[in-house]
Amino acid sequence: MSTLYLPLSSTSDPRCIWVRICGQYSPHPRPAVQEVETGPRGLPLPCLLSPSTGSVWGAWAVSYMLAPEALSGGGDPRAFSLIKQWVNYAESDLLPAAYGVDHKQTKERSYTELQKILDVLEGHLKVRTYLVGERLSLADIAVSCCLIHPFSTVISPSLKQSLPNVTRWFLTCVNQPQFKEILGEVKPSGGGPRNEEKAPAVTSNTPAVNGPPKTAAQLKKESKKKEKLEKFQQKQEKLKGQQTDKKPKVEKKEKKELGVIVYDVPTPAGEKKDISGPMPDSYSPQYVEAAWYPWWEKEGFFKPEYGRKSISEPNPKGMFMMCIPPPNVTGSLHLGHALTNAIQDSLTRWHRMRGELTLWNPGCDHAGIATQVVVEKKLWREQKKTRHDLGREKFIEEVWKWKGEKGDRIYHQLRILGSSLDWDRACFTMEPKLSQAVQEAFIRLHEAGIIYRSKRLVNWSCTLNSAISDIEVDKKELTGRTLLPVPGYKEGVEFGVLVSFAYKVQDSGEEVVVATTRVETMLGDTAVAVHPQDQRYQHLRGKSVVHPFSSRLLPIVFDEFVDTSFGTGAVKITPAHDQTDYEVGMRHSLDFINIMDDNGLLVNVPEPFLGMKRFEARKAVLQALKDKGLFKDIKDNPMVVPVCSRSKDIVEPLLKPQWYVRCDEMGKRAADAVRNGQLSIKPDFHNKTWFNWMDNIRDWCISRQLWWGHRIPAYFVTINDPSVPPGEDTDGKYWISGRSEEEVRAKAAKQFNVAPEKVSLKQDEDVLDTWFSSGIFPFSIFGWPNETEDLKVFYPGTLLETGHDILFFWVARMVMLGLTLTGKLPFKEVYLHAIVRDAHGRKMSKSLGNVIDPLDVIKGITLQGLHAQLLDSNLDPAEMERAKDGQKADYPSGIPECGTDALRFALCAYTSQGKLLDLTGIFHRLPSDCFLSRIWCSIFPGGLRLV
Repeated sequence: MSTLYLPLSSTSDPRCIWVRICGQYSPHPRPAVQEVETGPRGLPLPCLLSPSTGSVWGAWAVSYMLAPEALSGGGDPRAFSLIKQWVNYAESDLLPAAYGVDHKQTKERSYTELQKILDVLEGHLKVRTYLVGERLSLADIAVSCCLIHPFSTVISPSLKQSLPNVTRWFLTCVNQPQFKEILGEVKPSGGGPRNEEKAPAVTSNTPAVNGPPKTAAQLKKESKKKEKLEKFQQKQEKLKGQQTDKKPKVEKKEKKELGVIVYDVPTPAGEKKDISGPMPDSYSPQYVEAAWYPWWEKEGFFKPEYGRKSISEPNPKGMFMMCIPPPNVTGSLHLGHALTNAIQDSLTRWHRMRGELTLWNPGCDHAGIATQVVVEKKLWREQKKTRHDLGREKFIEEVWKWKGEKGDRIYHQLRILGSSLDWDRACFTMEPKLSQAVQEAFIRLHEAGIIYRSKRLVNWSCTLNSAISDIEVDKKELTGRTLLPVPGYKEGVEFGVLVSFAYKVQDSGEEVVVATTRVETMLGDTAVAVHPQDQRYQHLRGKSVVHPFSSRLLPIVFDEFVDTSFGTGAVKITPAHDQTDYEVGMRHSLDFINIMDDNGLLVNVPEPFLGMKRFEARKAVLQALKDKGLFKDIKDNPMVVPVCSRSKDIVEPLLKPQWYVRCDEMGKRAADAVRNGQLSIKPDFHNKTWFNWMDNIRDWCISRQLWWGHRIPAYFVTINDPSVPPGEDTDGKYWISGRSEEEVRAKAAKQFNVAPEKVSLKQDEDVLDTWFSSGIFPFSIFGWPNETEDLKVFYPGTLLETGHDILFFWVARMVMLGLTLTGKLPFKEVYLHAIVRDAHGRKMSKSLGNVIDPLDVIKGITLQGLHAQLLDSNLDPAEMERAKDGQKADYPSGIPECGTDALRFALCAYTSQGKLLDLTGIFHRLPSDCFLSRIWCSIFPGGLRLV
């Protein structure tokens, strides 16, 4: 066991204090602590003796050995260098100044020096949460420990008010649990926060409201109505059964037998179906559809090479090429996918029958977030381990293993649907060919300045600990006060209310009333905005309001974005946690105060809110405003709440350094391609949406804080030369992309004019947004950037067919990246089909129980079978019951066997109705013993099927 030796005066020595605090962070068993007059073996104090590492001494060395790697830079050489500089600065400069003020001879000089150091810290922390990086480090521990004595005894309240960022950072540090374990409560001198006064427990006298009484009554009435309807249906079924009993038994038997006629002739896979025997008298999907697909595939009917020597051979009848919208490897197809593939297969077969060179290329998407979540849950369920327990490489191996076991389900479904895809050309977005294309695309765009690094607001999921794309954010509309379940909270969290409170104007009895739906974010407010023409506030030009909990001055700014008719015409501004406020903050050069860490815990805020969970802080802030007499009103407010579709967490806008794609010029070219007729979108009423998006496009965030995906091929450069200053994370000059470390090192050496040996590199830990690899799918599947035969023949493609809901997320990005990287449109025409919805107009969702597997329509399934499928989902008990109720209401008798042909025919026949497809309407067209039986009888005994 290790032993930490400290001097007898260790409780008053900042160096010993920070060493002890580092011991609290240690991932290993904490060392035994002994206070001694002299060190063992004559070693200087503090020193650490360990059986495994030997002996180390000195504050820096001991704290480095005790603390986990994350506190010393996490393996990043640049961060490590900066942290070490700060620790040395604390020991050599800050410590003498902090304690010199206690001695008469050095008091004045030390106080002046301390003020200079504090000014330096204030400027440094103005745009940072911590001294180095986004997390607390040894630098923060060392510097804050040196400031404990000045903050407790020397620094005056007026000086603290002039140092808001230092004060905020200091309180954040000393209120960490590890600090409190050693120091207890740190009480700053003078007018600092009164740590002993804690906000009273928040209780609510208002009962949870699930909706107005009228709505509740309506729901009750609908429930009774549903029960009556079910009873009526049961009676009708009973009457039908009684009528059926009156029919001759022979006729009843024949009808029952016809429904289960199967093809039972032994036929090896790939051999042609034997139809020499007698045919069934009536159409049977199981008989008709059996055995054909393996034969088609073996014969090569779906390959463009079929019937010709080479694909490069000229074909006067033309060429047709279309790629499949790659479905996620994690899941299984639903009826929306079945619609897409029914339309695409019909088009492909028609062009093939016309004699054209025809290719329909399949593929599958690696689905970064969805796949990682699935494998992490599996890992925890089977081994009680997290991905961090395994490490990145081992976890990626687990994902590939899962993909090998489960990832082919979608291809199996597509074959049963009869999709005439060229399976020899099937692609997976993480396979080497496509990964090389993704890497090359990033490097070219980065070198062209189209991809750049910036710190901006992103959609952040605290549960996933990652940024997510807009398409992964569900917009939940609320009509008023609503309790929503949030991961990590035992009780529902209140949304749909507008809270009004007042800010006091500085040096005045006047106040300005503002309103917000997220009252906890007022802790990060840095301004109040009013309209320049609003006469109510003209006398407040140049004035500020006072933050009630931090005494921070918030300037009153005049900005035209403010709606004078809404509320009081005054708006609180939180630049670090709201997109609109971010833009206001940029226009007026406001402070950006991040009050939330990656897990949704509050940072950079005063006690008692520090360390609170975000929605617990919501209640505490509201109560604190009431206690100070600043609370004005709370009322119902219709609003839209952003919810992460993967984790069901409430999405938070957070400031994060990320990679972005500059989209303005690319968006203009994509819009112009439609305007000048180079690209056709059908139906053409979608053109308006296209132009609206392209003409107002924003830059695209492509960073994801995941392990599964294409790791970003960019490296942060640290030059081990004092003549080259260390770079900042958002400084693009220090980020270099390349195909290998050797290439990047050579580029860096040339750029900074140093020897390659002086270059240290650290690859970005993040991966690329899945839509980035999907955006280059039309040409990456053919081997781009290599000039392959497939690329020359099949790119650009002919048509892109998909649902209109991904017009922007996928179609637009394919057009933009295709034009930029290849100089060509990826296709000439886009056909957008309708979206399948249930009988109630709702989009398919597992939590609603309305997702239907096309195989269940083809083969049929009972209601109990539908219920059983929910057990394999990740639904919580409440969602499970809600989903079962939905299935029972929509499919009380299950889904009858319909067959592939009937399903495809119904989907295609019904797609002409508009933007949305009613699932119930589709099922009305499905019975396989009606229309298809008539066709069967009319051509009997031919059993004709088209290839």
